Amino acid sequence: MKPVADGGRNARVSKDGTNIGRRRPVRVPRLERGAAALAAAALACGCGDLGRRYWTPTPDQLEAAERIAKFHVFTNLSDQAGPAALAKVTVGPDGLPQEYPIAFTIGGRPYSRYRTRFWGGITKGRRLVHVEYFDPTAIPDWERQSEPAGEFPAFFRVSVDVAAGQTVLDSRSGGSR
Repeated sequence: MKPVADGGRNARVSKDGTNIGRRRPVRVPRLERGAAALAAAALACGCGDLGRRYWTPTPDQLEAAERIAKFHVFTNLSDQAGPAALAKVTVGPDGLPQEYPIAFTIGGRPYSRYRTRFWGGITKGRRLVHVEYFDPTAIPDWERQSEPAGEFPAFFRVSVDVAAGQTVLDSRSGGSR
């Protein structure tokens, strides 16, 4: 090993030029600098979820996701879906119903029967809250299942982008917005 001739500011370097001490300036090739700048820009713009698949929503985000998902179920998946049912809904300032005028059903099953489970996932850079609906009479062990087993209407999932205040997709109709 040879000492660095810089007045002792840096640590020692081996014969092949690799750093074996503490304060050696880092030499970054041009290509790596571009990648580092891109990563720094992604973190600075709030895109720090790149490469992550899951996140933990706050209680407020879970509550908002539940309200948005319920509205989606009522207007798109319920037996009462349609303009007549929607006309009876009093909408609040956030664009969601303040309360529902009827006890609606999904495939003949009352909405109140369903149990829900939530989890946060990241899809195409978007933070989504996935609301999973289970009919416990059709899927009695729903709480113990890590991967839900069942078909609509016994089980379905609604994915919500809480930041945008909208439903992105549901497992029955598929597709995304």
